[in-house]
Amino acid sequence: MLLKKYLPKCNGTVLSLLDFIMGKNPYADKGKCTLIQATTFQMTSEKTGLFSVGNQILYIEFPQTFRGPYVRGIAKIKGVYTYPTTIGTTNTVPHLQVIRELSGNEYYLLENYN
Repeated sequence: MLLKKYLPKCNGTVLSLLDFIMGKNPYADKGKCTLIQATTFQMTSEKTGLFSVGNQILYIEFPQTFRGPYVRGIAKIKGVYTYPTTIGTTNTVPHLQVIRELSGNEYYLLENYN
């Protein structure tokens, strides 16, 4: 099974995207993984960017150059990322690192796996 292959990289845990977002504590989930499906909000470099899931912003880094309007995959939770806003304040958002991008079918199968 695809998911079992990544469990050692994820401290034995892969959270659903809903469980990760609803948990609201990337500090507690650091080292675990989550399934992600997010839309590009703003690229910060060729391999990093801000992505949105509903009204939640995520900072995501990729192992190679990323191109596209959205990402689906398995990502390791690295903690949080803080960045300055245009009005002089800062935002702190979950920081994820993609360990494998998934096709639509793979994502659907994993998201609906019991």
